[in-house]
Amino acid sequence: MKKILSILVLVLMFGLYSTSAFALIQAFRLGAVGQDSVAGTKYATSNIAGSSDWETLEYPVGTDYQVTAGYTLYVTKISWSAGSAGHQIAEIGYADNAVAEGTEALTNGKIIVAPLSGSADNVATITGLWKIPASKYLYMKTNVANGMVMIFGVEIAD
Repeated sequence: MKKILSILVLVLMFGLYSTSAFALIQAFRLGAVGQDSVAGTKYATSNIAGSSDWETLEYPVGTDYQVTAGYTLYVTKISWSAGSAGHQIAEIGYADNAVAEGTEALTNGKIIVAPLSGSADNVATITGLWKIPASKYLYMKTNVANGMVMIFGVEIAD
């Protein structure tokens, strides 16, 4: 009963008919456990000033976001802006290490989405269900200055 109530809260929080809510229900059906509160709800952001750079997403701003040990992050929505017309966010993924903005190498990087096209000053969004393992860092790589990414998801205990 507690799991069903937790899923209901998440459905109401994300909107009754939203794809994100159904992605969380799908995560529940795959064996994940619902949250007792919204404390497990996460978002992480990055805004790269240079082009052809990597950067770890942050949550809260200024702190590299790492999935909590013993939890899996289920990303349900990714929003982005390419910063300039015709450019792309080259990829979004996760790795074993955090990287400052620049060309620092990733350790065991895994791409979850690539590429994401966009136009100047417009925000685009995709929904889905991406599973990020415990203790990993989310990152983005862009080929344009001022690329921005925001991910939304929920951490669920393993």
